[in-house]
Amino acid sequence: MYPELGDTGIRMYDLLNTCANVSIFIYNLIMLSSKKNLLSNKSLFFLKITSKKDNFLSLIGPGFLAFIEILLISFVQYYPIGILNSNFGIFMKTGPNYFGYIFFIPLFLFTLFYIFSINPFKQMDLITPACALALVFIKLGCLFHGCCSGFYWEWGYLNHDYLSEPKREFPSQLLEALLALAIFIFLHHYRKKAKEGTMFPIYIILYSATRFFSEFTRGESNVLGPLKIYHILCIIGVAVGFIELFIVLKFSNKITPFFDRPVYTWYKEKNIVHHKNKKKKRVIASAVAAENNRAKYKMWAIIWSLGLVGQIGWHLEGTWLNTFVYEKIDKNPSVISLTLIMSAVATTASVFIFGTITDRTGNRRHLISTGLIIWGILNAGFALTQFIAEKSLGGSIVVLVIIDMLLSFFATMSTEVGYSTWLTDIMNDKNRGLIGAAFAVQSVLANLIGSIVGGYIIGNENNYIRLFIISGIFLSTFGIAALFFFSEKDDVPPSVKGSFIKQFISIFDFKVLSKHKELLCTYAAVAIFFIGYDTYGSYLGNYIIQYLGFPANKMGIIQAAPLLLATLVTLPASKLINNRKFVNVSLASLAIGLIGMFLILSIDRDAVDTAKTFDLKLFSSVFCVGSSYIIMIQTLKTWTKHLYPKDSKGQFEGLWMLSLNLIPMLIASNLGEIIVKNSGETIFNELSGRYEYIPNENVFLIGILISTLSVIPILLTKKFSKGNKEEEESAFALRHKN
Repeated sequence: MYPELGDTGIRMYDLLNTCANVSIFIYNLIMLSSKKNLLSNKSLFFLKITSKKDNFLSLIGPGFLAFIEILLISFVQYYPIGILNSNFGIFMKTGPNYFGYIFFIPLFLFTLFYIFSINPFKQMDLITPACALALVFIKLGCLFHGCCSGFYWEWGYLNHDYLSEPKREFPSQLLEALLALAIFIFLHHYRKKAKEGTMFPIYIILYSATRFFSEFTRGESNVLGPLKIYHILCIIGVAVGFIELFIVLKFSNKITPFFDRPVYTWYKEKNIVHHKNKKKKRVIASAVAAENNRAKYKMWAIIWSLGLVGQIGWHLEGTWLNTFVYEKIDKNPSVISLTLIMSAVATTASVFIFGTITDRTGNRRHLISTGLIIWGILNAGFALTQFIAEKSLGGSIVVLVIIDMLLSFFATMSTEVGYSTWLTDIMNDKNRGLIGAAFAVQSVLANLIGSIVGGYIIGNENNYIRLFIISGIFLSTFGIAALFFFSEKDDVPPSVKGSFIKQFISIFDFKVLSKHKELLCTYAAVAIFFIGYDTYGSYLGNYIIQYLGFPANKMGIIQAAPLLLATLVTLPASKLINNRKFVNVSLASLAIGLIGMFLILSIDRDAVDTAKTFDLKLFSSVFCVGSSYIIMIQTLKTWTKHLYPKDSKGQFEGLWMLSLNLIPMLIASNLGEIIVKNSGETIFNELSGRYEYIPNENVFLIGILISTLSVIPILLTKKFSKGNKEEEESAFALRHKN
């Protein structure tokens, strides 16, 4: 095998070990998010003392804390592998080996469980199969890396070991990977039958026993007759496993209370029954309340995990595709305009097609998972175009546009139809502002993660192939995981209105649309605002890199850091949105955007020090522009969903996408191209024989001024909302009463 993935510069060992880490997290997320005791005692105690009823922490807090806890458990479960294996290998004089992990990782996890007051045996049972699953990827990494090799075998694979000449060896790593996969399958199905606390000792015994036999195929020298040093470790491993199994069976009842300290009982138990003897109160938890809590935690876990994944995927396409085109294809805004327009067409078509399908079937979950899987596969196809560009510029542009259209089509199927319509299903007056805030925060976090991590992956050598392949694996992996996040309970009653074609075109019936005047005004506000935003948004990265002169890795930080601070504005905005102050919040957003525009105009390129990442004016302008975008997307997203008809949510997502994507892209992409070509910098590249167009501050001036015009339809909504005000208020009061 080969240590690197072609000429991408990606080390297969690092890639597969990253997959091992991700597999642990996803498996733990699936297993832990469906259990009763999702949150630890300390987290519940924290929620009690920091939150009040119906505010941000009490509603979004449980799901977010659960997500963080699972992430931390997964990190502690995986991260010590390298340290333990290396140090234990030095101590045993064997080199790095997996026994350091299985002998000592319980100490790390039990320490974490003690800090959070979590039942250690129950948690270990749930997460133990992930150890075997990660081992599958680790051993495959060894196979590609050339380490842990087998004995010389004439019919074996050709090992391109980085330390020696290629030679044919028995694929011991592949054998161990298959054994680890068998252990994972067994543990995953056996977990329901196993006695509490016995899963990890059983894993140690199974791994040590199977490793004992696979060790005979390894190339290490013998130390005791036919036995190698690892045979001795396997025997010790079996002994350690049985000792731990004995301790669990004999003393688990005495150990568990040491971890489970009920500091939050008065918070967790909500229904208290007072008996005649007040000194001896008996606390009885309500089964209904507990079930509602579990459903709420699961809901927020899905909102944060899948929502963030989808936003990261869109950010990678929206930001790095544009810089990729300028760096590897052609420094011409016409190419970006073409990809944006065709992508918007594919996106809009996808929303209307799958929006009608999801309304007719009531099924959102399959659209989410299938779309993510295909999205990830297509994402890697971007990198192919740079090789085509070396031979044919026109051919590379055609391939780029086709791949981008397909990618946008299936990405929209997952996020803008499946996931977004599911959000509409669960949205109510109590969580509307918080869901909008989560959506806006996820957009910023995606910008943060996508910009910093994306810039780091690309590196100074501008290796975009690495980025697209890794992001593709990331998206497809979560698409597979999404299959387990939902059940049939998440489906809604189907809404069938005649044939598919008849229902498909019904959304364009003006008589139907005219009944929703306030909604049409909000759609107009969305279209106008994003015409302006898309005019300059697509050029922000190239403005920082090509015009101001910052490298790609610094550009990621320059965009991400101010936007991370901008997420704070979602907290007061969510409170106002819950109180239906949509107009006031939107006007505040436009005002902040204008401030950002004046700050950008005040930047002097000659005074910017590109050797330093921080520039006060640049950071402040990105903060204001980002805050304006965050507040507006948070407000308009929840505002329109609040006005959707109940039986056409999927199809009205199509109108949202029409106003958010297609109309702005058709206008803004051409407008941005005109501005950049006529008012930006034009450079003739003698090597390529083509002109290069560099965007400057003028694209921001015109774009933000256009966005400000959305004030007109925003103010018009007041006129159309007055007629239904009394009816809405009575319905609002009735829902809160229930």
